[in-house]
Amino acid sequence: MNNYFYSLPCDIQIYIIQISSANIIIHYWYKYIKTKLLLQQRIMSFETFDVCNYIVANTFSELSRVISPRIDDTEYWIPIIKNFGYNLIVERYKNMTRSPFSSYNISYVAHLTLIIKLKLKPTEIDVFNI
Repeated sequence: MNNYFYSLPCDIQIYIIQISSANIIIHYWYKYIKTKLLLQQRIMSFETFDVCNYIVANTFSELSRVISPRIDDTEYWIPIIKNFGYNLIVERYKNMTRSPFSSYNISYVAHLTLIIKLKLKPTEIDVFNI
């Protein structure tokens, strides 16, 4: 089986590459949007944000990687991040002994990453006063 792609004229080769590149970009954009929607649905399904629960910690860790202040509605995410931060404060004073790889630490790092990514001020999030 021969590859006839390189025997085509250059302008047709460039056009085919542009189409395939655009399709790849569109595919990954839709995958990104699907990931954000699934994370949002998972967060809304939690009754409380138990920061020592691995599923909650992992969900917020994924959210901290996916969320972007230029694209996402920060007004929507700020109350959720506040509530998550308050649960971090409560859990910190409830249980002082933890392993370094506990779900609490994963939650804490995810929360700090979200605060830094969304460029929130200490007056908006009280977790800075921990």
